[in-house]
Amino acid sequence: MRYSFTTKVTRSTTVKRLLAEQGVSHRLFKKMLVDHLIWVDGQASDNGPVEAGQIIRFEIPTSKTLTPEFAPLEVIYEDANWLIVSKPAGLTSVPGPHTPNSSLLNRIAGYLVEQKIDAPQPAIMTRLDRDTVGLVLAAKHPYAQGRFDQAHQRTL
Repeated sequence: MRYSFTTKVTRSTTVKRLLAEQGVSHRLFKKMLVDHLIWVDGQASDNGPVEAGQIIRFEIPTSKTLTPEFAPLEVIYEDANWLIVSKPAGLTSVPGPHTPNSSLLNRIAGYLVEQKIDAPQPAIMTRLDRDTVGLVLAAKHPYAQGRFDQAHQRTL
């Protein structure tokens, strides 16, 4: 996914600082730098200075580490960044040693593949125990996860 915004800074700052304010984690920023997925005013960028009015575009890098599981998934809510799904009893929220390819996260990845999202990188934001039934919030990509983490930090 690609994102863009126009800077509204009052003094010179760096690309990294502006992206951090947008919820991009340090780890995700480093990956985007290595993969050349950040542009300022249409030009590939590193962590250089940015002035007011410049347009920053960035793309979330793809990862193929999560094995999609194509199994039933009850989607309660969905938008461009988030899913709320119903987790059944007996299913782990995330892959583990005994269930490396069969978890709610794997099912979400499978669902996103079916929705034509290439190399999905979902993240479970509200995890439940294996035997617990309930609703789970999942980020569809690392940028949404970073925004959630940033908002959560502000409330602590």
